Amino acid sequence: MPEKKYETIWPWILLALFFFIISGLYLSQFHSFPWSQNPSDWGTIGDYFGGILNPLVSAMALFFLIKAYITQKEELRETRRVLEETEKSNKKLSDSQEKLVAIQYLMSIINCDYQKIEYLHKELSRCTDAIVNNRNTVDRDGNHLTSDSDTKKYRLKLIKEISELSKSIETLTLQLNEYKK
Repeated sequence: MPEKKYETIWPWILLALFFFIISGLYLSQFHSFPWSQNPSDWGTIGDYFGGILNPLVSAMALFFLIKAYITQKEELRETRRVLEETEKSNKKLSDSQEKLVAIQYLMSIINCDYQKIEYLHKELSRCTDAIVNNRNTVDRDGNHLTSDSDTKKYRLKLIKEISELSKSIETLTLQLNEYKK
C-alpha cells in the first residue's frame, strides 16, 4: 500500500522541487535589483514562471490522464475476467439445476410406479383372499368375478402389471444412476 501512495505523491514533489529551483535561480540572478513599482515588470515575472512551469504542469496533467486511462483499462480487463468467470459459474449452476430437475422427475416417476405396485399388491392380496375363502369379488373396473378361474386370470393380469412396473423402475433407476455420475 505505501508504494501506491509514493506513486501518487512523487509528481507533486517533483513539481514543488522544480518550482523552488526555478524560483531560486530567478532570485539568485535578480536579487540585487530593487522591487519594481511598474506592473509590467511584474507581468514579465509572471510570464517567466508561467513559461517555465506551464509545460511541466501540462506534462503532469498528461501523465495523470495516461495513468487514469491505464487504470481504467486494467479495471475493464479485470471486470471482463470476472464476468467470464461469472458466466462459467452460471453455466455450471444452470447445468446442475437441469440435472436436479431431471433427477426429481425420474424420482417422481419411480415413486409413482412404487405406489402403483403397492396398489396392485393390495388388489392381488384381496383376490387371493377371495379365492382362499371361496368368495366372489370385483376387479378394479367394477366387473364381478364369479369363478375362481376369472379371479385367477385377474390375478395373473395384476402380476403381469407388477412385473412391467418393476422393469420400468429398473430402467428409470439406471437412468437416475447416470445422472448421479
